[in-house]
Amino acid sequence: MVRALRSHRRGQLFKSARVHIKFQFKNKNCLYYNLIIIYRLFDKPMTLKDRLVVEMKQAMKAKDQLRLDVVRLLRARITNIEIDQGEINDTQVQQVVQQQIKQWKDALVDYEKGQRQDLVAEAQQKIKVLQEFLPTQLSDDELKSIIAQVKQETELDQAGPLIGKVKQKVGNQAEGSKIASLVQEMLGSH
Repeated sequence: MVRALRSHRRGQLFKSARVHIKFQFKNKNCLYYNLIIIYRLFDKPMTLKDRLVVEMKQAMKAKDQLRLDVVRLLRARITNIEIDQGEINDTQVQQVVQQQIKQWKDALVDYEKGQRQDLVAEAQQKIKVLQEFLPTQLSDDELKSIIAQVKQETELDQAGPLIGKVKQKVGNQAEGSKIASLVQEMLGSH
């Protein structure tokens, strides 16, 4: 880290989400810098975008090419969205992750039809990596109890509005297709 920072000029201040680093010369002829690291108060937890940066660095160090490719692709997608829409929060990042998972699952179906087992295995590994960036997914039983609770509170009997209310309550803890199938199942049984 120090080697990369030696080329910076005297007194330059770098800011990141958690660290301020101030560089000063010990004397004019000295090649070393006096690093003063001041940690900010951690008033909020690490964001998902920060976690992606850390994961990318770890994948580089571990020479894990598959993980590195997945994280880079995800960060590129997030950057493109931020260019179009402005800064996005963790919930929106999780939605991007879910979109990526859905795309890989669609590709997985095509790979299986084409009998490409090498690509099937690779797509499954990429899906596993992406799922690490989502919150813990709800089980079917937990989801059914939430659906029953929302149905009782709102007294909705139509699938569309009920699915929307459940998605609002659950957030990114369940896939939309899973919610829709369970709602259809519960409405069909009544």
